[in-house]
Amino acid sequence: MKRVVILAALAVVVQALGLEILIAGDPAAQTKTGIVKKVDAPARQIVVMAARELTFTVTQSTRIVRGDQAGQLDDVKVGARVAVDYLREGDTRIAKKIAILAGSVAEEPAAKEADAGIKAGSTLTIQFPDMPPTFYSLSQKKEAKAQMTVCLPTNYNLERKFPLLILLSGGDGGAGTNPGVARSLCEGKDFICVGMPLFKAPGSEGAAPDLSGAGFIMQADDGKYMWPLFKAMLDKLEEVAPNIDPAHRVLGGFSNGAHAAAGLIDGSDGEVARRFSAFLFVEGGGKLQHYDLLKGKPFLMVSSNAKSQPRAQEICDAAKSAGAKATIIVEDVGKHSFPESAYPAVRSWLRGPALE
Repeated sequence: MKRVVILAALAVVVQALGLEILIAGDPAAQTKTGIVKKVDAPARQIVVMAARELTFTVTQSTRIVRGDQAGQLDDVKVGARVAVDYLREGDTRIAKKIAILAGSVAEEPAAKEADAGIKAGSTLTIQFPDMPPTFYSLSQKKEAKAQMTVCLPTNYNLERKFPLLILLSGGDGGAGTNPGVARSLCEGKDFICVGMPLFKAPGSEGAAPDLSGAGFIMQADDGKYMWPLFKAMLDKLEEVAPNIDPAHRVLGGFSNGAHAAAGLIDGSDGEVARRFSAFLFVEGGGKLQHYDLLKGKPFLMVSSNAKSQPRAQEICDAAKSAGAKATIIVEDVGKHSFPESAYPAVRSWLRGPALE
């Protein structure tokens, strides 16, 4: 009996970590735990984000349950957390059982999410199906609806206000999933951390944007195109988490994410500078034109290698000359990155100058 209890507990731990395990009694079967990203009822398929996106086929014999209650495919919603027992048939994953787990956040109006009582430490994914394709979707040539991921701190409560940290990802910006770097910087507490995607402005006469060469880099025109979409997401965010501190909101980015932050500052007629209280650029953002909009605001520039340091220093100096409370952190790891060795210094800035 003791051995059975230990094995059951181990299975729960492994499942919680989103790892692949064998299902007892069927050595060919496996389990994946993750968040539902798409439900295609006509095709009878669901897409689940575990360590990566996985597609499962739902058959007539697939068992769908929530606790001890039987369900059906219509009960599986985007945003739900599920555990899928499945078999592989070639490249196809056949779902044998889909368990809808407690704590799931389905795609519902933000007001309902707020009314339901958001818990400390919870993660919410909010989709925006009417928005245009994200930079990630265009770059990866795949359908990925615009979404925003909100991570509440472990000490979250509605009785106080919390600062906001948005750190935009590099490259194509990603799919707006878990803002892991931001959460690591905050150590999971004190800040509301949000993951948001990037958007590229259409080319001439509405053609697809140029994603090759220099066209891949976010520009002021992209920031101008992105800002109304970004603002709509922020408005929804304030419905979900109404106690974000309006005086302490930090916007930043790494690499192309920093270029995007610069583009938003330049392309929003000053709205981004008014809405955010501090800015953080890591290995990017050098195309910023309106340094004057940073006047009086905390600004942090991070360089990760000797090659980028001179340009990073120029950006920091320009911000300081324009009246920003500018700081530079150099953590030379010899490559273009946001090194974890720089996190303690950035963390000190976030908890110190950024909140002054």
